[in-house]
Amino acid sequence: MATEQRVWFSYVDDYENFEEGVNDADSFSLAIPTTNTIVWVKSLKDIVVGTSGGEWSVSSNEIGTPLTPNNWSVDEQSNYGSKNIQAIKINESIFFVDFVGRKIREMTYSDSDRKYVAPDLTSLAEHITMGGITSMAYQKNPDSILWVTLDDGSLIAMVYDREQDVVAWSEQPVGGTSVEVQSVCVTPGANEDTITISVKRTINEADTIYIEQLASRTFTAIEDCFFVDSGITVENDPASATLAGLTHLVGETVTVLGDGVKYTPTAVVNASGEVTISTAVEKAQVGLSKDSLLQPMRIVLGGQDGTSMGSITRVNELVISFLNTGAAKYGSNEDDLHSVDFTDERWTNSCEITGLFTGEVVVSMPGGFDPLNPIIITSDGPMPCTVRAIVPRMDITGR
Repeated sequence: MATEQRVWFSYVDDYENFEEGVNDADSFSLAIPTTNTIVWVKSLKDIVVGTSGGEWSVSSNEIGTPLTPNNWSVDEQSNYGSKNIQAIKINESIFFVDFVGRKIREMTYSDSDRKYVAPDLTSLAEHITMGGITSMAYQKNPDSILWVTLDDGSLIAMVYDREQDVVAWSEQPVGGTSVEVQSVCVTPGANEDTITISVKRTINEADTIYIEQLASRTFTAIEDCFFVDSGITVENDPASATLAGLTHLVGETVTVLGDGVKYTPTAVVNASGEVTISTAVEKAQVGLSKDSLLQPMRIVLGGQDGTSMGSITRVNELVISFLNTGAAKYGSNEDDLHSVDFTDERWTNSCEITGLFTGEVVVSMPGGFDPLNPIIITSDGPMPCTVRAIVPRMDITGR
């Protein structure tokens, strides 16, 4: 016998009262005409119910009237189906994971279709969710970002701004060896939201689960830049070359930003949870290092003779706009990278933070003519690097 799928609505202004009645304010329940299991319920213009086989709306059957025990309608809106992961409401849309856990769909009301539609937000980055989605959480401030964990232990993110037509996915690699991100959570904060992840790490040959919080990307001094993973801030008074408090990273190789200076080579945490660097410092950011990598999509230019798609091209120069950046490298592949010299007198540094750079630089790209012309910009921890824009200067030959 099939199990009935039913939704309950509480008494008005008494959300713990589910005593059913027939008056407008009374509690009532209704059956969703499907055998598919209900996995989430959210509200937009109507109540939207997600099941393992489709998405349904519950609304009043008379326009402009409230939902009551005697005034309701249930209609199927789409039949994509949902995975058992709580949907998230973002502005006027509901984000839900499809049944197989490979796509995130944006359900919103379409005036032209006169129903709810749910386009695929991963259509331009189908590879990004290959591992299968296990959890997601939405960050409102300071940026609109959907954080997602995958079954293979990866962490990915989607920058979302529908007003600007921005839907941009990126991988968020986590430093360390044998690392598995299990789940992600976002909690509101006074100035910005806090992103917390559950991470399974193999430390000192033992599996350990850590609860780690992503640091703020807003800072006013270079010594406060926190760009290490599973790290801590060590404050010494007086200054000391010994940095303690790293018992959670015993045996791991860590990187150090001490009083705003990167210390190399990196050090291994001893059995007492300490590392020693070459110079005494008052404040240090210590943790696992992870290189960041930016690679834009292939550049295609338009002209009188058509586009450069399929043509042999060469990127001669790049104009790169940086924001509050301490170190960066560029090139056409990861085996041939060149450091950006932010001290070059040709560049104007408008950064208000001593030791960092904000402004535009022009660099000559290595390599020759290539149909793909890859562009790579990297930065190794623990220094910050933010790229605001990339403008290429290119030559185009025949096809």
